[in-house]
Amino acid sequence: MKNFKKMLERSEEAKKEYPEGTCLYKNLGLTYRCSRQKYKNYDYCFWHIDRDDKFNEEFASEFIDFNKYENLNKPNQLAVLFKEKIEDEIKAGNYFEGVCLRGLNFAHEEPDLSKANFRHADLRNVHFGYGTLKEADLRYANLQGAYLSDVNLKDTNLSDVQLYNVKFRNNEFSDVYGLRKESFAGTKWGFLLDHKIFESPNESITKDCLDTYRKLKKYFYDLGALDDASWAAYKEKVMHRKILKANIRPINRIIYNSIFLVNKNELGNVIKLSLGESLSNLFRYLFSLFSSIIFGYGEKPLRVLSVSSFVIFVYSVLYCFLGVPINNMGEILLDFKSALYFSIVTFTTLGYGDLSPVKEYRLLAGSEALLGVILIGLFLFTLARRAVGRS
Repeated sequence: MKNFKKMLERSEEAKKEYPEGTCLYKNLGLTYRCSRQKYKNYDYCFWHIDRDDKFNEEFASEFIDFNKYENLNKPNQLAVLFKEKIEDEIKAGNYFEGVCLRGLNFAHEEPDLSKANFRHADLRNVHFGYGTLKEADLRYANLQGAYLSDVNLKDTNLSDVQLYNVKFRNNEFSDVYGLRKESFAGTKWGFLLDHKIFESPNESITKDCLDTYRKLKKYFYDLGALDDASWAAYKEKVMHRKILKANIRPINRIIYNSIFLVNKNELGNVIKLSLGESLSNLFRYLFSLFSSIIFGYGEKPLRVLSVSSFVIFVYSVLYCFLGVPINNMGEILLDFKSALYFSIVTFTTLGYGDLSPVKEYRLLAGSEALLGVILIGLFLFTLARRAVGRS
């Protein structure tokens, strides 16, 4: 409440001190005074203008002297110009709070954005060009769809930042602040809540995702955020499964293993090796898929409960249809309630009292009891892992 009052006071002061021709931008209904001059006929400076096409030469012609850079022999000339402009302002101590840099592509120019203030900034789809955001303040910034590949994030403040569908590669998270699972929240299909970084069928990108999720898992676990670490661990396993699936194709394996083949007489062995690798990857993929469906790689106890309920229901239908349960008087019970009760007792291996299977169906009942032991064990394992964490 105190912070909100301070923000209101700051907003009112900004209105009072509003000089003619100075940018006065708004955020969350509050007014903030920017020290820069308004651009063209807009109420905001160039950086605070919200336009998708503002980083083209036509719109920015009054902001950057393009004639000064006529001899700049680079295909990514615009990226160089905006990089230099932003770096100069950061060095001068100017902040970029609330600015709109949406879609800006630094095109591998390695911009130095150290200690920049990007709070509340719109940084969606920005390609940070292998640069550095060391000690930058990104609180409440929107980076959805941005490219942070090989970007230095040491001591970066990422509290309440939006990182849904962001591309990571070779990033370190050990020294960042405020990162949590909700930072990666977004919507899938327009309405379904989802948490993820940028993923792709491309095997190279999938390997980058696996490495990123593994680092996030360690980061969250070191913080004691067990639920967040569980999410990252599950996504790591999903990426591993996708890599296994990509390596099932025997023809691709044969081509890959034959690239450096010198002796053509070894082709037969290469084919056998490739087929063996494909078969091994197939079995590992199927086991991984099974693990995901049944217990979510040890991270989703509710999946075990769902599968257990499904098994109990299916066996109940079988018992009812086949007339398996009987009472002590030898009377066959065909109603579903009795079958469901019998299935639950069998699944939980509590033992038989008033109901027992007829001889020819004992193996069927035994198979349900075996599934019950396995699924109950998996549920306890998954629940304990979520509650205690991992090493």
